Amino acid sequence: MTGLARRVLITTACLVICWNASPLTAAEPAVFDHATALVDQAIDKGEVAGAVHLVGRGGTILHSHQAGVRDIVSGDSIESDTVVRIYSMTKPITSVAAMTLYEQGRFQLDDPVSKFIPAFEKSSVWDGDMQMAVAPKRPMTVRDVFRHTTGFAYGGNGNAELERRYQQAGLKYRPPQAMLPPEMTIEEAANRLASIPAHHHPGEQFTYGFSTDLLGRLIEVWSGMPLNQYVQQAVLQPLEMRDTAFHVPADRQQRFASCHTKRQGELAIVDPCKGSPFIDGFQFLSGGGGLTSTAADYAKFCQMLVEDGRRNETQILKPETLQMMFADQLGDVPGDFRFGLGFAINDIQVGSGESSRSVKQYSWGGYASTDFRIVPELGLYQIFVRQHVPSQHQLAREVFDHIYSKYDLLVSNPKSQDGEVADQASASDSDSTSESQPVAKPESTDLGTHGFVDSDGVKLHYVTRGKGKLLVMLHGFPDYWYTWREQIPALAEHFQVVAIDLRGYNWSDQPEGVQNYTLDKLVGDVDAVIDHFGQDQAIIVGHDWGGMIAWTFAMQRPKRTEKLVVLNLPHPAGLTRELANNPDQQAASAYAREFQKPDAASKLNAQGLTFWVKDPEARRKYVQAFQRSSFEAMLNFYKANYPRPPYQAQQEFPKVECPVLLLHGLDDTALLPEGLNGTWNQVQNELTLVTIPGASHFVQQDAAESVTGHLVRWLTGFAE
Repeated sequence: MTGLARRVLITTACLVICWNASPLTAAEPAVFDHATALVDQAIDKGEVAGAVHLVGRGGTILHSHQAGVRDIVSGDSIESDTVVRIYSMTKPITSVAAMTLYEQGRFQLDDPVSKFIPAFEKSSVWDGDMQMAVAPKRPMTVRDVFRHTTGFAYGGNGNAELERRYQQAGLKYRPPQAMLPPEMTIEEAANRLASIPAHHHPGEQFTYGFSTDLLGRLIEVWSGMPLNQYVQQAVLQPLEMRDTAFHVPADRQQRFASCHTKRQGELAIVDPCKGSPFIDGFQFLSGGGGLTSTAADYAKFCQMLVEDGRRNETQILKPETLQMMFADQLGDVPGDFRFGLGFAINDIQVGSGESSRSVKQYSWGGYASTDFRIVPELGLYQIFVRQHVPSQHQLAREVFDHIYSKYDLLVSNPKSQDGEVADQASASDSDSTSESQPVAKPESTDLGTHGFVDSDGVKLHYVTRGKGKLLVMLHGFPDYWYTWREQIPALAEHFQVVAIDLRGYNWSDQPEGVQNYTLDKLVGDVDAVIDHFGQDQAIIVGHDWGGMIAWTFAMQRPKRTEKLVVLNLPHPAGLTRELANNPDQQAASAYAREFQKPDAASKLNAQGLTFWVKDPEARRKYVQAFQRSSFEAMLNFYKANYPRPPYQAQQEFPKVECPVLLLHGLDDTALLPEGLNGTWNQVQNELTLVTIPGASHFVQQDAAESVTGHLVRWLTGFAE
């Protein structure tokens, strides 16, 4: 049921050899070997004791390379479950924990901190010109705490007077090499911090320091619980992060790493795993740097971040809350640095050559040379773990950047070669390593707003734009919501347009089994969309399989169908008649018979399915969408619903009661125009039939301006 016909099978046949014949062995070296070599070389040169590099996408660990040792004396190897000091990689976890309380209404971002910690009612700012403390220009807010614009650092930052005051207050990290936190509770620390003049007025600039430790104290005030208990309850336990804590329990101490440094050019241990103060933890529950964790455990946190606040069945934050955390909060602060509510924000390039594009990355690192990067738009995350002070992040950056440069090869690899590593991280981390499973969240688009609707447990993605009567647009095979990109803006001037991804496609769920793609299920999806928008009926527009769903919906739901538009899909009476009697249509439908074979999905790939997309930028988007899709699900539409030989004409259908516009590109080689004959016998209202010469099956793209004009005029009643 597509314009691909025989051509798609010929076109994809040669591409399958390149992309699908042996995807693991073909893609793996190109993607991971160089990153692995970078780590191994650094260890061989004695620059690094041991390291773990982990790459994940959605719920799947695609790659985990561990090399070297966790202790240069014992020689014990470092693994993905080695417990390490993550220092400032604690900050994003603390920020997420705080935002769970935001969702509970415990605070607003622009609340003054003094509302919750009264000591800050008397806070001050150091005036360098006057060499004295002065009153702040405005109160310090919770937002300032999240985004590090409080003016509080980890010390004097070169200001001798402020350095003296931090030392006097005991708010300094202690030896060895400033690895140990202040000796006090975070309640005491917050009160002492309030007595020290800030480096600048609230909101004037980004100053890295004790802000997230102050956020930890605010969590205690908001929750009524010690920080460690609330973080455990709100984040760690729900995410099954069993190896993450503010100390190292006895059952994990045999996996705890020593921390290394360089002395006279050689690696040396600065904090041994045995006897380390981190084993018992500290009185100072540092929301800014107190957690110990593992690469495998932190992957669960990253998975939640790239999947709209959800991991498996556990929702930690609402998607809109997470988007707020990913939004730049420093727009009113001078400088180019961007920071959200707990994450640094950068534009990075992924892919290479013509496929290179810019995406947003969110990240932070830890003092002992740990690091992580997430790209929610791609569902991608990377974690780099070692134990070395002072911080050294160059190696992490190199391996991260290499993976980004090979991203297109990465996503052509449908399964992880490191399945045992995924199991090591957690047996429940992923029920499937299929590349076709939906991950992350849709990239922003100027065509409308993304959303999701639940259809009896199946999550359907849509893009919506405009106001007025509801107009639902349904795509076909192989396609997705973006097929309507030329029509959405014009239609949105008159209607609320909702273009959905059919189940199995792009960002929508991909339930397994042919039984989940029968027409009754697909009609139910349209019902769910209309219900989701609180309407009783809608205008239904469908192309190809979307057209079949549209015809069926109009026949079965006459009260819910205000008007019907179908592009390049004859009424089922006409299609079955032609299949039963027209040898040309039988030949044109050979592709459908191929698609109904059990192994048909193995012969498809994203690149081959996009040969018909003419615009290079659009084709890139289609490749990405099809990489997110399930080829098996795509073909289940054919297996569940397309007629099989011996073909039989079916003429007994309920009459369509609403007005119908039928558009058909006459160069369609899969669905011949003869099928349009007799459509008027199936419609008991006005029928408008428009044929468009020179346009193929994908008429909405081949003749976009013509199709858009016909749609707007017919739907609104406008004349030429």
